[in-house]
Amino acid sequence: MIAERVLGHRLPPKAKVHHIDGNQRNNATYNLVICENQRYHMLLHARQRRLAETGSFDLKQCSRCGQTHPLEQFNLNKRQWDGHDHWCK
Repeated sequence: MIAERVLGHRLPPKAKVHHIDGNQRNNATYNLVICENQRYHMLLHARQRRLAETGSFDLKQCSRCGQTHPLEQFNLNKRQWDGHDHWCK
């Protein structure tokens, strides 16, 4: 309702509201991002996890070895949000 009030109209049917700090009770306008759909909403969560895990969007934690590597150490994969596989070369 807060996002709709700020926009001045109802949200589109597939829109999702993302809470930047992860606290769904913090509905301050500076904490809300209106996402066009669930896929974009999940992308924001994935980016937040990457930043929390590695401190950078240029680094990625390998799901196999558990080590953090530069993105160049991962094969390309267009199906992933960042364009790289989950495991390092």
